[in-house]
Amino acid sequence: MKKEENENKIIYLKAKEIREYFKITSKQLHEVLELLKWATKSDDKGWKATKLGIDKGAKEGVYMGVNYIHWNEKIKNDFEFIDVVEGLKNSKKIKDQVNKKNVIKTKKMTDKEKKEKGDEYELFIAKHFREQGHTIAEHGKDNGVKDYGIDIIAKKDKEILFIQCKNWSANSSNKVRDKEIKVTRQDVQDYKEKYPLYEMYKTKIIYIMSENVLHGSGYHYIQDNSDVVEFRIIPMID
Repeated sequence: MKKEENENKIIYLKAKEIREYFKITSKQLHEVLELLKWATKSDDKGWKATKLGIDKGAKEGVYMGVNYIHWNEKIKNDFEFIDVVEGLKNSKKIKDQVNKKNVIKTKKMTDKEKKEKGDEYELFIAKHFREQGHTIAEHGKDNGVKDYGIDIIAKKDKEILFIQCKNWSANSSNKVRDKEIKVTRQDVQDYKEKYPLYEMYKTKIIYIMSENVLHGSGYHYIQDNSDVVEFRIIPMID
């Protein structure tokens, strides 16, 4: 479909054009827009832009009684949008792999199984950062419940990363919310005060997930505090 252009020569993209450009489905596009709080389902039909969405270049319209949104073409290069899209794509890779292996969950995981799943992912992430040239301390494995919310400490040059791993399913009710991130941030601060040597380094907290389990509140908290905390989605693929 052709792009439309207003009198100020701003180019707007239709939903189909955005889906085709990013190679995502209609459901995924709506999920991204809702997570970012740029759009919400209309009380009548279709979708309405929020104030955040309008600030990002949304232009609303109505066709045959259905509300629709077109977006400023700058959305193609919007860091926030791209970040969440890539997270959804990585989550899909995990789901596809699980389907290929015919892994069907028939019962709720036990606490032991959950721990084993978490430990396996921590080992995978530790290996990943070692291969990137970091010196690794498997803090959670070595310290258990006394780990200050830190699973892995990764050091490279003058930077130290405090890593929290989440090997959760995107289909579960477990989500990383702003409250949890705030607690981890305070725990890491307490840990750094206990060991002042860390003040010599540039430090950062990273939430690493096998699938996109970041709640909207968590996403916005990280965006507002990106100098001290970030998130990455690293699928655990054999």
